[in-house]
Amino acid sequence: MLLAMADDLVDPAAQALARARSVSGSKSRRRSITPTHYSGAKPDDRDPGALGRIIDDWARSHGYSDRLAVSALLDRWEQIVGSEVAAHVSVGEYRPTDSGGTVILNADSPSWALQMKYLKDTVLARIQEEIGPGLVSQINIVGPKEPARKGGRLRVRHGRRSPRI
Repeated sequence: MLLAMADDLVDPAAQALARARSVSGSKSRRRSITPTHYSGAKPDDRDPGALGRIIDDWARSHGYSDRLAVSALLDRWEQIVGSEVAAHVSVGEYRPTDSGGTVILNADSPSWALQMKYLKDTVLARIQEEIGPGLVSQINIVGPKEPARKGGRLRVRHGRRSPRI
């Protein structure tokens, strides 16, 4: 009696597996997936590429490489000129031209504008070294505008040639 009860409690999954094996035969058929083309040891067009290289190729083919280089100039400005100069001089504008482009730098004081005029060639060489030659060919430095002078006690009033003392 105990033996008959043990046969009834057989696992249904094991029964299904036994039925599947009996229907398919004793050997299991495994599919062999063989690629039709093999990639060799050398780089191939089918090999995955580095994401940075793929994005650079796409940007170059769609005409965005100059814009990306200018944004790299803005991002790395402090590394190019140093933290002390970057605290007083910032990149204001980029104007593309046929022979490269012009970068306009904004200085926060007349003394920093004068200092940047002395360093213009050095900064231009560093920019070309960092973002590539040919993108920037000229640098213009702009300092702050001086406040308008209202005049004092001896100013010329409208209609007169000179102050009368």
